[in-house]
Amino acid sequence: MYGQADRTASCSSGARGASSSLPLGHGIGGQGSKLARKHERGIERVMTREGAAKLPGPLQANVRERVLLHGTTPNSLLSILSNGMNERFSGTRAGTAFGEGLYFAEDAGKCDQYVAPTSKMSDELRQMLYGGPPPPGDLCYLLVCRVVLGQHARTQQQISQGAVEMDTGGPVFPQNIRRELAAIPGVSPPLHYHSLVVELGRSVTRYREFVLFHSERVYPEYLIAYQRV
Repeated sequence: MYGQADRTASCSSGARGASSSLPLGHGIGGQGSKLARKHERGIERVMTREGAAKLPGPLQANVRERVLLHGTTPNSLLSILSNGMNERFSGTRAGTAFGEGLYFAEDAGKCDQYVAPTSKMSDELRQMLYGGPPPPGDLCYLLVCRVVLGQHARTQQQISQGAVEMDTGGPVFPQNIRRELAAIPGVSPPLHYHSLVVELGRSVTRYREFVLFHSERVYPEYLIAYQRV
């Protein structure tokens, strides 16, 4: 298990660090509530749902918490285990086709594109994970995370293609901003989408992706070490 820290799944409704545990429908009426019902259909089929049901601790449905996967390298892993995930490092190792955030997948095949098989790691990481010599062979690492999707936007287009929200036709991102999502239409005072779901279609042909732009909505709970065969 990744750690024993207390977990609070919440959605920020304003400035970074200010959070609310209110149900997602609170304060959202009209067009916003209709979008919420549409979007629920898009994430109820997340592929990890059966495995998530077998893990201890129920998912918090009122904030659309899901279990998703994140592939990483040994060098990045040590930082994540020590400091948690940080969206500010987005783009330093992989692309940012759908914004400068934290990328997750429901299929380990997608995460495997971002790992780095290695039998070498720092003494500090080796001691933290194994307390001694690691298993023989090249190892890859996946983090199993609890992720709050909240009120999410959906798209099938990269930023370079002018990403638009599938249900509204509006922009996914504010103008010239790639670290925060657009405001939800019909909601006052303004409330920004909490996450981005990249759906299959157009340029997305094999795997869905889930992008978060605030690390406080992510809890890395388990670490999987595996070998490719």
